[in-house]
Amino acid sequence: MFSFFKRYAETIAGVNVYPKISLVIFFIFFTALLWFTFRTNKQYIEEQANIPLD
Repeated sequence: MFSFFKRYAETIAGVNVYPKISLVIFFIFFTALLWFTFRTNKQYIEEQANIPLD
């Protein structure tokens, strides 16, 4: 079944760009997530952690 998708994808013009775009999106997302994690106020994290207990 994968060979069908592979043969189909090879016929699309410019298909080699999509993996690069997805890698850039992946890198930006996790970089932003790490930045948010390290820059977030600890009080805010504690408030969010206690929401289910209230």
